[in-house]
Amino acid sequence: MPTNARCWLYVTFRAKEPWEGSDGAIHMVKELAAVAPAAAAEFIPQVADLARLASFQHAYNMHESIWRGLPVLASSLGVKAFKSQYLELFLPPLFADLRCGHQLAEAEAGKCISALRDAIGPRIFAGRLDAQQRAAMESDPNILPQKGQPLGVDGVHAVA
Repeated sequence: MPTNARCWLYVTFRAKEPWEGSDGAIHMVKELAAVAPAAAAEFIPQVADLARLASFQHAYNMHESIWRGLPVLASSLGVKAFKSQYLELFLPPLFADLRCGHQLAEAEAGKCISALRDAIGPRIFAGRLDAQQRAAMESDPNILPQKGQPLGVDGVHAVA
């Protein structure tokens, strides 16, 4: 049997890992929020619970999906409702992933933080952060600058 066929058989017939089911559920909640925000809202705490998991090999792959979809989810639910009811569930794992050691998860966490900050408003968003998170906002290269804010000399945010 050719090598390619063996790879195809393994991918086709291997058992699904539990994290893969959770990853799919994350995508389903995001899609559900676009058509039925109230129905999707009841699953947001479970998505936040998934974001706190880091005890298995592919946890950060799942986190990538969460951080990629969270700004869309916030928009679908309404930024004001998301901010008041769910934002603080996600802040600790979101900022933890900035330094998790998995480059793709770090990059997605930075993009998610940037998108949420821009959607909620920089001052309101900063008001929800602790001192360590505010320091990361100013220094982490994965967090994109606000629209219209120049980059500093070293590629990190310019300090005004």
